[in-house]
Amino acid sequence: MLCTADLHIFNLMTLVDTRKIGAKGGRNSRKYMDPDEAQELAQKAAGARWEQYYRDHPEKLKARKEREARKTGKVGRPPKAKRKRKKSVD
Repeated sequence: MLCTADLHIFNLMTLVDTRKIGAKGGRNSRKYMDPDEAQELAQKAAGARWEQYYRDHPEKLKARKEREARKTGKVGRPPKAKRKRKKSVD
């Protein structure tokens, strides 16, 4: 059961879009960072978004790992080497 304090917080959250507040705070804090720190923070945030995406879509993660394995050639049999034909002397 919700108490009156919980209902008050819930009502505030419905009135204020917290996503806008969070986005605004992130932009403002990056103004005062070194470019390297800002880049590191952005990479960390992007990694977190991809991690969440792959957590929600495990089949996409499996397909990605299969593609990466094909690029490195670690899966399956190696391709056959082409034989050079000898020129016949007539």
